[in-house]
Amino acid sequence: MSDTAEQHPSKPDNGHAEPSAASSAPLLPLPEEEEKKLQQRFDSVTDRLRAAIAKSGRPGNSVALVAVSKWHSASMLAALARYWQKRNQSGALGSLAEHGVIFAENYMQEAMQKQDALTALPDMANLATLAALDDESGKNFGISWHFSGPLQSKKAKYVVGRFAMLQTMSTLSLAQNLHKVLDQRSREIGSPQLQPVLVQVNIGEEEQKSGVAPKETLTFIKTLQTFTSLSVQGLMCLPPYSENAEDSRQYFVKLRQLRDSIEKETGLKLPHLSMGMSHDFEIAVEEGATMVRVGTDIFGEREY
Repeated sequence: MSDTAEQHPSKPDNGHAEPSAASSAPLLPLPEEEEKKLQQRFDSVTDRLRAAIAKSGRPGNSVALVAVSKWHSASMLAALARYWQKRNQSGALGSLAEHGVIFAENYMQEAMQKQDALTALPDMANLATLAALDDESGKNFGISWHFSGPLQSKKAKYVVGRFAMLQTMSTLSLAQNLHKVLDQRSREIGSPQLQPVLVQVNIGEEEQKSGVAPKETLTFIKTLQTFTSLSVQGLMCLPPYSENAEDSRQYFVKLRQLRDSIEKETGLKLPHLSMGMSHDFEIAVEEGATMVRVGTDIFGEREY
């Protein structure tokens, strides 16, 4: 099953329910065998990613691994966060460790419950930062959270302070509401508040998928520039799915070329390309991805 950024019709939390507080029930540890398999899958993915980066001749820290954790338990995230942090601190992941631990969620209620559950754990009170807090070296050794699913504009208020990156900016109404919330927060605390975002591009121009049409992306980004609280960091795409990973290459190339043309036209620096999932992230790395979103190959099949 692919690691999509689309909603699933059978999932109760379809983005319309209001987020609620997390349960106070303690997290149960994963069974030993399940935790071992999780660690093995993670090691396999990081080995593949480091090999792909090396093959492409790029610096080891040029691509961040984003673990797509939707529909997986908070207990599983806690187990992975501990192991991931251990691998980072030991040097086993090389310069991949500079990105810290990154989880991506697609549903606001689910995301907030997991964030609250992890930050409530005694051994993660300092590790599980809600948003990325880099030290002076620019490295982030904590947990940061990305939002990678469809988001109604009325829920923009829940992004602020909880997500280091919104990967699915694609509508003017969402931009307006998010800017409004950030502007109000800035006035309340007396300092500017910025929200990093990626523009989701419907790179395959598929009717059933969210995202800005490629030909409209430049205009959309120019509009986003008028919202001073939004920091556009790059582009994200979810290409048409194919069992043959090589079929994704043309769409990754198209996204990179689109990014390059927008930079040339606007003078903006758009450093990030979020593209590539479990089955095709090596191809994405070859074509310039700076973030790869991997779910199934880390967590296994999802719990529906």
